[in-house]
Amino acid sequence: MENKITLSDLIDLLAVQANISNSESEVFLKSLFEIITETLAKDEVVKIKDFGTFKLTPIQARESVDVNTGEKIEIPAHNRLSFSPATALKELVNKPFSHFETILLNEGVSFEGVEEEIETNENEDIETSSEQTIEFAEKIEEIEEAVFAAEPKITVGNTKVVSPETPTLETDSYQHVFRSDKTVPTKPQKRSKIPSVWIPILGGIAIALASLFFFVQWQTRRKPIIIGEKQPVIENIPQQIIPVEEKEPQRKEPEVVVLSGGETLRILAEEKFGNREFWIYIYLKNKSKIKNPNIVSVGTELIIPDLSEYDINASNPQSVAKAKALGDNELKRF
Repeated sequence: MENKITLSDLIDLLAVQANISNSESEVFLKSLFEIITETLAKDEVVKIKDFGTFKLTPIQARESVDVNTGEKIEIPAHNRLSFSPATALKELVNKPFSHFETILLNEGVSFEGVEEEIETNENEDIETSSEQTIEFAEKIEEIEEAVFAAEPKITVGNTKVVSPETPTLETDSYQHVFRSDKTVPTKPQKRSKIPSVWIPILGGIAIALASLFFFVQWQTRRKPIIIGEKQPVIENIPQQIIPVEEKEPQRKEPEVVVLSGGETLRILAEEKFGNREFWIYIYLKNKSKIKNPNIVSVGTELIIPDLSEYDINASNPQSVAKAKALGDNELKRF
Protein backbone atom coordinates (compact mmCIF):
# COMPACT_ATOMS: atom_id res chain seq x y z
CA MET A 1 0.00 0.00 0.00
CA GLU A 2 1.39 3.40 -1.01
CA ASN A 3 0.96 6.20 1.49
CA LYS A 4 2.38 9.55 0.41
CA ILE A 5 3.06 12.23 3.01
CA THR A 6 3.61 15.77 1.75
CA LEU A 7 5.74 18.44 3.34
CA SER A 8 2.57 20.26 4.36
CA ASP A 9 1.38 17.16 6.24
CA LEU A 10 4.72 16.86 8.06
CA ILE A 11 4.59 20.52 9.09
CA ASP A 12 1.09 20.10 10.53
CA LEU A 13 1.95 16.84 12.34
CA LEU A 14 5.10 18.31 13.90
CA ALA A 15 3.25 21.47 14.97
CA VAL A 16 0.57 19.41 16.73
CA GLN A 17 3.03 16.92 18.25
CA ALA A 18 5.41 19.58 19.63
CA ASN A 19 2.75 22.25 20.31
CA ILE A 20 4.58 24.87 18.20
CA SER A 21 3.54 27.16 15.38
CA ASN A 22 3.53 26.08 11.73
CA SER A 23 6.29 28.57 10.91
CA GLU A 24 8.62 27.11 13.55
CA SER A 25 7.82 23.61 12.33
CA GLU A 26 8.57 24.57 8.72
CA VAL A 27 11.95 26.16 9.58
CA PHE A 28 12.96 23.11 11.62
CA LEU A 29 12.03 20.56 8.92
CA LYS A 30 13.70 22.48 6.08
CA SER A 31 16.91 22.84 8.12
CA LEU A 32 16.91 19.12 8.97
CA PHE A 33 16.33 18.09 5.34
CA GLU A 34 19.11 20.39 4.18
CA ILE A 35 21.65 18.91 6.62
CA ILE A 36 20.91 15.29 5.66
CA THR A 37 20.75 16.03 1.91
CA GLU A 38 24.09 17.87 1.89
CA THR A 39 25.77 15.10 3.87
CA LEU A 40 24.40 12.38 1.56
CA ALA A 41 25.57 14.24 -1.53
CA LYS A 42 29.05 14.62 -0.04
CA ASP A 43 29.75 11.32 1.73
CA GLU A 44 26.96 9.00 0.40
CA VAL A 45 26.42 7.66 3.94
CA VAL A 46 24.63 9.24 6.92
CA LYS A 47 24.47 7.37 10.21
CA ILE A 48 22.14 8.61 12.96
CA LYS A 49 22.75 7.20 16.40
CA ASP A 50 19.93 4.98 17.72
CA PHE A 51 17.93 5.60 14.51
CA GLY A 52 19.57 4.07 11.45
CA THR A 53 21.79 4.55 8.41
CA PHE A 54 21.00 6.22 5.08
CA LYS A 55 23.13 4.94 2.20
CA LEU A 56 23.40 6.29 -1.34
CA THR A 57 24.34 3.60 -3.90
CA PRO A 58 25.28 4.55 -7.51
CA ILE A 59 23.34 2.58 -10.15
CA GLN A 60 24.88 2.24 -13.61
CA ALA A 61 22.96 2.93 -16.79
CA ARG A 62 21.36 -0.19 -18.26
CA GLU A 63 19.13 -1.29 -21.10
CA SER A 64 15.51 -2.25 -20.58
CA VAL A 65 12.32 -2.85 -22.58
CA ASP A 66 9.28 -0.57 -22.60
CA VAL A 67 6.34 -2.72 -21.44
CA ASN A 68 3.91 -0.65 -23.54
CA THR A 69 5.72 -0.47 -26.90
CA GLY A 70 8.24 -3.31 -26.60
CA GLU A 71 11.05 -0.99 -27.71
CA LYS A 72 14.46 -1.01 -26.09
CA ILE A 73 15.13 1.91 -23.79
CA GLU A 74 18.09 2.96 -21.69
CA ILE A 75 17.62 3.70 -18.02
CA PRO A 76 20.14 6.45 -17.18
CA ALA A 77 22.57 6.17 -14.31
CA HIS A 78 21.16 7.28 -11.00
CA ASN A 79 21.51 6.81 -7.26
CA ARG A 80 19.43 4.56 -5.02
CA LEU A 81 18.77 5.57 -1.42
CA SER A 82 18.48 2.76 1.12
CA PHE A 83 17.78 2.92 4.85
CA SER A 84 18.79 0.36 7.49
CA PRO A 85 17.01 0.99 10.82
CA ALA A 86 18.84 0.68 14.12
CA THR A 87 17.89 -2.13 16.48
CA ALA A 88 16.08 0.24 18.87
CA LEU A 89 13.97 1.78 16.09
CA LYS A 90 13.19 -1.61 14.54
CA GLU A 91 11.92 -2.98 17.86
CA LEU A 92 9.88 0.18 18.51
CA VAL A 93 8.13 0.03 15.11
CA ASN A 94 7.44 -3.71 15.32
CA LYS A 95 6.28 -3.62 18.95
CA PRO A 96 2.53 -3.17 18.12
CA PHE A 97 2.69 -6.33 15.97
CA SER A 98 4.72 -8.48 18.36
CA HIS A 99 1.61 -10.42 19.43
CA PHE A 100 0.88 -11.56 15.86
CA GLU A 101 1.44 -15.24 15.14
CA THR A 102 3.55 -16.41 12.21
CA ILE A 103 1.50 -18.09 9.44
CA LEU A 104 3.22 -20.45 7.00
CA LEU A 105 2.04 -20.12 3.40
CA ASN A 106 1.63 -23.16 1.17
CA GLU A 107 3.47 -23.43 -2.11
CA GLY A 108 1.79 -21.82 -5.07
CA VAL A 109 0.04 -19.11 -3.02
CA SER A 110 0.05 -15.75 -4.81
CA PHE A 111 -1.20 -12.29 -3.93
CA GLU A 112 -2.84 -10.12 -6.56
CA GLY A 113 -1.48 -6.59 -6.84
CA VAL A 114 1.87 -7.43 -5.20
CA GLU A 115 4.80 -6.97 -7.53
CA GLU A 116 7.64 -9.48 -7.34
CA GLU A 117 11.17 -8.19 -7.57
CA ILE A 118 13.58 -10.64 -9.19
CA GLU A 119 17.18 -10.28 -8.13
CA THR A 120 20.02 -12.05 -9.93
CA ASN A 121 22.86 -13.52 -7.92
CA GLU A 122 25.95 -11.61 -8.94
CA ASN A 123 29.13 -10.79 -7.09
CA GLU A 124 29.16 -7.33 -5.60
CA ASP A 125 32.28 -5.20 -5.42
CA ILE A 126 31.02 -1.91 -4.04
CA GLU A 127 33.36 0.73 -2.70
CA THR A 128 31.65 2.81 -0.07
CA SER A 129 32.82 5.92 1.65
CA SER A 130 33.52 5.90 5.35
CA GLU A 131 30.40 6.40 7.42
CA GLN A 132 29.98 9.72 9.11
CA THR A 133 28.14 9.97 12.41
CA ILE A 134 26.19 13.18 12.83
CA GLU A 135 25.61 14.40 16.34
CA PHE A 136 22.07 15.73 15.92
CA ALA A 137 21.93 17.24 19.38
CA GLU A 138 24.27 20.08 18.37
CA LYS A 139 22.48 20.58 15.04
CA ILE A 140 19.07 20.75 16.68
CA GLU A 141 20.25 23.28 19.27
CA GLU A 142 21.56 25.55 16.49
CA ILE A 143 18.29 25.24 14.58
CA GLU A 144 16.23 25.86 17.72
CA GLU A 145 18.19 29.02 18.54
CA ALA A 146 17.73 30.27 14.97
CA VAL A 147 13.97 29.64 15.11
CA PHE A 148 13.32 31.42 18.40
CA ALA A 149 15.68 34.29 17.61
CA ALA A 150 13.74 35.08 14.44
CA GLU A 151 10.27 34.57 15.94
CA PRO A 152 8.66 37.80 17.25
CA LYS A 153 6.69 37.78 20.49
CA ILE A 154 2.94 37.71 19.85
CA THR A 155 0.23 38.33 22.43
CA VAL A 156 -2.58 35.90 21.71
CA GLY A 157 -6.09 36.94 22.60
CA ASN A 158 -9.40 35.41 21.66
CA THR A 159 -8.76 35.94 17.94
CA LYS A 160 -8.09 32.71 16.08
CA VAL A 161 -4.92 32.88 14.01
CA VAL A 162 -4.96 30.85 10.84
CA SER A 163 -1.53 29.79 9.60
CA PRO A 164 -0.87 30.31 5.88
CA GLU A 165 -1.19 27.15 3.88
CA THR A 166 2.16 25.66 3.02
CA PRO A 167 2.48 24.65 -0.65
CA THR A 168 2.56 20.90 -1.24
CA LEU A 169 5.96 19.59 -2.20
CA GLU A 170 5.59 17.49 -5.35
CA THR A 171 8.20 14.75 -5.19
CA ASP A 172 7.34 12.67 -8.27
CA SER A 173 8.14 15.30 -10.89
CA TYR A 174 11.92 15.17 -10.59
CA GLN A 175 14.76 12.95 -9.50
CA HIS A 176 18.11 13.81 -7.91
CA VAL A 177 21.09 12.28 -9.74
CA PHE A 178 24.52 12.55 -8.11
CA ARG A 179 27.47 12.08 -10.43
CA SER A 180 30.18 9.69 -9.37
CA ASP A 181 33.49 8.74 -10.97
CA LYS A 182 33.29 5.22 -9.48
CA THR A 183 32.54 2.26 -11.72
CA VAL A 184 30.74 -0.19 -9.51
CA PRO A 185 28.99 -3.34 -10.74
CA THR A 186 25.81 -3.71 -8.79
CA LYS A 187 22.71 -5.84 -8.71
CA PRO A 188 19.92 -4.73 -11.06
CA GLN A 189 17.47 -3.03 -8.78
CA LYS A 190 13.95 -1.78 -9.17
CA ARG A 191 14.08 1.89 -10.10
CA SER A 192 12.97 4.19 -7.31
CA LYS A 193 12.74 7.91 -6.89
CA ILE A 194 14.80 9.27 -4.02
CA PRO A 195 12.62 12.26 -3.01
CA SER A 196 9.51 10.12 -2.44
CA VAL A 197 11.51 7.95 -0.01
CA TRP A 198 13.09 10.82 1.92
CA ILE A 199 9.94 12.61 2.90
CA PRO A 200 8.17 9.95 5.05
CA ILE A 201 11.43 8.74 6.62
CA LEU A 202 12.83 12.18 7.39
CA GLY A 203 9.40 13.29 8.58
CA GLY A 204 9.51 10.57 11.21
CA ILE A 205 12.96 11.78 12.27
CA ALA A 206 11.75 15.35 12.57
CA ILE A 207 8.76 14.42 14.72
CA ALA A 208 10.81 12.18 16.98
CA LEU A 209 13.57 14.74 17.49
CA ALA A 210 11.25 17.70 17.89
CA SER A 211 9.34 15.99 20.68
CA LEU A 212 12.59 15.77 22.68
CA PHE A 213 13.45 19.47 22.47
CA PHE A 214 10.10 21.23 22.70
CA PHE A 215 8.01 21.10 25.84
CA VAL A 216 4.40 21.96 26.46
CA GLN A 217 3.86 24.88 28.79
CA TRP A 218 0.47 25.37 30.32
CA GLN A 219 -0.58 28.67 31.83
CA THR A 220 -3.51 28.89 34.17
CA ARG A 221 -5.30 32.20 34.26
CA ARG A 222 -7.21 33.07 37.39
CA LYS A 223 -10.10 35.44 37.21
CA PRO A 224 -10.48 37.85 40.16
CA ILE A 225 -13.56 37.32 42.30
CA ILE A 226 -15.58 40.52 42.62
CA ILE A 227 -17.59 40.76 45.81
CA GLY A 228 -20.38 43.29 45.66
CA GLU A 229 -21.14 45.68 48.48
CA LYS A 230 -23.68 44.55 51.05
CA GLN A 231 -27.01 46.29 50.49
CA PRO A 232 -29.01 47.54 53.45
CA VAL A 233 -32.14 45.52 54.27
CA ILE A 234 -35.38 47.47 54.56
CA GLU A 235 -37.81 45.82 56.91
CA ASN A 236 -41.59 46.01 57.26
CA ILE A 237 -42.23 46.93 53.63
CA PRO A 238 -44.75 44.63 51.99
CA GLN A 239 -43.79 43.63 48.52
CA GLN A 240 -45.91 42.14 45.84
CA ILE A 241 -44.69 38.73 44.80
CA ILE A 242 -44.72 38.29 41.05
CA PRO A 243 -44.36 34.73 39.84
CA VAL A 244 -41.54 34.28 37.39
CA GLU A 245 -41.80 31.72 34.68
CA GLU A 246 -38.86 29.41 34.69
CA LYS A 247 -37.34 29.07 31.29
CA GLU A 248 -35.98 25.76 30.24
CA PRO A 249 -32.22 25.89 29.81
CA GLN A 250 -31.21 25.98 26.21
CA ARG A 251 -29.53 22.82 25.08
CA LYS A 252 -26.01 23.29 23.91
CA GLU A 253 -25.56 22.23 20.34
CA PRO A 254 -22.86 19.54 20.02
CA GLU A 255 -19.68 20.47 18.19
CA VAL A 256 -19.28 18.85 14.78
CA VAL A 257 -15.92 18.62 13.00
CA VAL A 258 -14.92 17.21 9.62
CA LEU A 259 -11.86 14.95 9.66
CA SER A 260 -9.19 16.38 7.36
CA GLY A 261 -6.15 14.76 5.76
CA GLY A 262 -3.44 13.68 8.19
CA GLU A 263 -5.78 13.73 11.19
CA THR A 264 -6.67 10.71 13.30
CA LEU A 265 -8.97 10.16 16.27
CA ARG A 266 -5.96 10.44 18.59
CA ILE A 267 -4.80 13.76 17.13
CA LEU A 268 -8.37 15.09 17.30
CA ALA A 269 -8.69 13.99 20.94
CA GLU A 270 -5.48 15.80 21.86
CA GLU A 271 -6.70 19.02 20.21
CA LYS A 272 -10.13 18.94 21.86
CA PHE A 273 -9.47 17.28 25.24
CA GLY A 274 -5.72 17.66 25.86
CA ASN A 275 -4.85 13.94 25.82
CA ARG A 276 -4.83 11.35 23.02
CA GLU A 277 -6.21 8.57 25.23
CA PHE A 278 -9.67 10.21 25.07
CA TRP A 279 -10.04 9.13 21.40
CA ILE A 280 -12.24 6.26 22.62
CA TYR A 281 -15.03 8.69 23.58
CA ILE A 282 -15.06 10.29 20.11
CA TYR A 283 -15.29 6.78 18.65
CA LEU A 284 -18.14 5.75 20.97
CA LYS A 285 -20.04 8.96 20.16
CA ASN A 286 -19.73 8.26 16.42
CA LYS A 287 -19.70 4.45 16.48
CA SER A 288 -22.45 4.24 13.86
CA LYS A 289 -20.22 6.07 11.35
CA ILE A 290 -16.90 4.34 12.10
CA LYS A 291 -16.39 0.67 11.32
CA ASN A 292 -12.75 0.57 12.42
CA PRO A 293 -11.22 3.22 14.72
CA ASN A 294 -7.82 2.65 13.11
CA ILE A 295 -9.15 3.61 9.66
CA VAL A 296 -11.37 6.71 9.49
CA SER A 297 -12.07 8.22 6.07
CA VAL A 298 -11.15 11.83 5.34
CA GLY A 299 -14.24 14.06 5.28
CA THR A 300 -16.15 12.10 7.93
CA GLU A 301 -18.31 14.35 10.11
CA LEU A 302 -17.67 13.61 13.77
CA ILE A 303 -19.63 14.79 16.81
CA ILE A 304 -17.37 15.91 19.67
CA PRO A 305 -18.82 14.69 23.01
CA ASP A 306 -19.25 17.07 25.93
CA LEU A 307 -16.65 16.84 28.71
CA SER A 308 -19.30 16.00 31.30
CA GLU A 309 -20.79 13.21 29.20
CA TYR A 310 -17.84 10.85 29.76
CA ASP A 311 -16.08 12.57 32.71
CA ILE A 312 -13.23 13.80 30.49
CA ASN A 313 -10.47 15.52 32.48
CA ALA A 314 -6.90 15.58 31.10
CA SER A 315 -5.49 16.76 34.46
CA ASN A 316 -6.97 13.77 36.30
CA PRO A 317 -4.74 10.65 36.03
CA GLN A 318 -7.67 8.39 36.90
CA SER A 319 -9.76 9.81 34.04
CA VAL A 320 -6.86 9.27 31.59
CA ALA A 321 -6.26 5.71 32.85
CA LYS A 322 -9.94 4.87 32.51
CA ALA A 323 -10.00 6.10 28.90
CA LYS A 324 -6.83 4.15 28.07
CA ALA A 325 -8.31 0.92 29.45
CA LEU A 326 -11.50 1.38 27.43
CA GLY A 327 -9.49 2.10 24.28
CA ASP A 328 -7.28 -0.98 24.70
CA ASN A 329 -10.31 -3.23 25.18
CA GLU A 330 -12.02 -1.78 22.10
CA LEU A 331 -8.92 -2.23 19.89
CA LYS A 332 -8.82 -5.96 20.68
CA ARG A 333 -11.93 -6.35 18.52
CA PHE A 334 -10.06 -5.24 15.37
